[in-house]
Amino acid sequence: MKFLHSVVRFVPDNARGEFVNVGVIVVPALTAPASTDRLEFRCVSDFKRARAIDDRRSLGNVHEFFEDLARQPRAGFDADRLFVMHASMHNAIQLTSPLPVLADSAGTALDLVWGDLVAEVKTSRAAYTPRTSAVAHMRHSYREAFAADGSPVVEKARVMVGSHALRVDFAVANGKVLEITHAFSFQIPKAEDLVDRVRSWGFVVQQLRSDGGRLLLEKRQVEVGRNVDINVINIPPIDGPAESVYEEAQSVFKQVRASQHDWNSTDEVAEDALSKYAASTAKR
Repeated sequence: MKFLHSVVRFVPDNARGEFVNVGVIVVPALTAPASTDRLEFRCVSDFKRARAIDDRRSLGNVHEFFEDLARQPRAGFDADRLFVMHASMHNAIQLTSPLPVLADSAGTALDLVWGDLVAEVKTSRAAYTPRTSAVAHMRHSYREAFAADGSPVVEKARVMVGSHALRVDFAVANGKVLEITHAFSFQIPKAEDLVDRVRSWGFVVQQLRSDGGRLLLEKRQVEVGRNVDINVINIPPIDGPAESVYEEAQSVFKQVRASQHDWNSTDEVAEDALSKYAASTAKR
């Protein structure tokens, strides 16, 4: 099958012309069958080389770019859109002209071009997977599940629990909140930094279990019951020090009665949400 790929470049100063390749995007060519119509991308695991030329402090734009890309529906992201991005992005983030690559799948195509086009900084750390990858998987699964019923899914949800604001990636609501879902990755550098974040998250969720809360929408608020279903989507560690961090996090999740799921099992979470939604609709 034929795919197109573009290299994502960090160019802090166009006049200077210096750049660092920080990622690759792969999409099906126009002739690819609909079943393969899927975006794949990857960014470097260490931005050390990019930071070395970031005299204008614009590297944050690169992180935002990949986070936005992770939020895109992977189906439907076609070659035309890649060409438009290449033609319109001329600032700190630029895309090279899309070029063809032959492979069995978009993922395989990404693997083929990655080593030749992107020079990873060699460190003792293993490659990692950011939590945005799990968020993207979950988003895709929710959209597939609710394709025929509209979407009761709220992204980047804000739940007020007393005076505390609980940020979660998704909430599914139908008169009241049926479930909330949040992703964590334990495949990141310095995974030990996650401990405090998980504890803080668990502290607010424990208060939610005691007092309930309110989902804040643009024009209204929706009740979040004390026994609301809570899903945690985990990207588990590969090995090393992150293992102990993961074990402690799992303990926190169990204490707040959160269901834990591997990030490759998001379809099951979405199907369960669809069942809850259908049941709540039948009762109304």
